[in-house]
Amino acid sequence: LVTKDGRCNIEFGNIRYPNHIAFLMDFWTTFVEIRWRFVLCYFGLAFTGSWFIFGLLWYSIAKSNGDLLGQNSTDGHVKCIENVNGLTTAFLYSLETQTTIGYGGRALTGHCVCTVILIIIQSLIGAIINCFMCGLILAKISLPKKRAKTVTFSETAVICLKKGSLCLLIRVA
Repeated sequence: LVTKDGRCNIEFGNIRYPNHIAFLMDFWTTFVEIRWRFVLCYFGLAFTGSWFIFGLLWYSIAKSNGDLLGQNSTDGHVKCIENVNGLTTAFLYSLETQTTIGYGGRALTGHCVCTVILIIIQSLIGAIINCFMCGLILAKISLPKKRAKTVTFSETAVICLKKGSLCLLIRVA
C-alpha cells in the first residue's frame, strides 16, 4: 500500500462524480482543502455580507419606525434605534454590533421587540461565522498534507519471539 519512501501505491481510477454537488455535501472538507486566497476571500465576504444584510435590516426597521433624520416625527415618538440616520450608519451599527465594538453613539432603545430579536439573531450568526472561520483557519494551519512524505521505513525486518509466537517487526518513523 505504501512504498519505502512514504508514497501511496493506491491509484483511484474510473471514478465519476455526478457533478459539483459532491463538494457541497462535505463543505467542511472542501473549505479546508481550498487554497488560502479563497479562504481569505470567503472570510471577507462572509463578514462583509452579514454586516451589509443586517445593516439593511436595521435600516428598514429604523425607516419603518420613523427613526431616520428628516422623517416627520410627532412629539412622544418612541425610537427603536438611536442615531441611525441612513444606510451608512445602519451598516456601521451592524458592524459595531457583530464585532462587539460598540462605540456608544448608536444603540437600541429597548422599546421595540423586533430590534431585540434582530440583535440576538445577529449576535448568534456573527458568533457562528466567527467560530467557523477560526476553526477553518486552525484546521488549515494544522493540516498534515505533506506528512506522508516524511514517513520512512527501515531497510531491514526482524523476526523475533513475542508472547510465545514469532512476529515480523519493521520500523516506521
